[in-house]
Amino acid sequence: MNEIIELIDDGLVSFENFNNLEITDYDFSKIEFENIEFRNCIFNNCKFNKAYFYQTEFYNCDLSNSDFKDSYFKNVKIVSSKAVGTNLYNSIFRNLHIDDSVFKYSNFSSSLFEDSRLENTDFSESIFSSCKFKKSKIKEVNLKRAEIFKAKLTNLDFSDSNIEQLRISEDLREFRGSKINSFQAIELVGLLGIRVI
Repeated sequence: MNEIIELIDDGLVSFENFNNLEITDYDFSKIEFENIEFRNCIFNNCKFNKAYFYQTEFYNCDLSNSDFKDSYFKNVKIVSSKAVGTNLYNSIFRNLHIDDSVFKYSNFSSSLFEDSRLENTDFSESIFSSCKFKKSKIKEVNLKRAEIFKAKLTNLDFSDSNIEQLRISEDLREFRGSKINSFQAIELVGLLGIRVI
């Protein structure tokens, strides 16, 4: 743990590679991480409130139960990682790429995704209420029982993703302008009280 703490210089850590770190209950709030690679690192129940991540990559990391509220991510990759119960409320994601990861029970409420890709990842029972997606793509994600009230999902293609039992507005307005497959359409129509025979 001391390895990363010692490198924090005036709130900045840059141009470093970290392997096999294991940190619990540490406060990294307002720290800037630039050009960083984390591999096989565990950040359990850590605080990253108002942190800044630029050109940062997480490979096979565990960020579970950590708090990234009001953080900024630009040109960030999160691959084969775990972030169960993570708080990302009101964060900004620009050119974020999440692949082959688990974000179950995480909170993304009021966040912005711009030019981002979410692929092959489990977001089941997560919260995306009031999120905005601009020029972003999803592919083969699990959103089962996720909450997406008042989210702006225009132009997203959900056709190869799991959207079973979503918690959405009664009028399904979140899906206006998005794409779904015929089986998903039947389930969504059922939310309106209409039975397809």
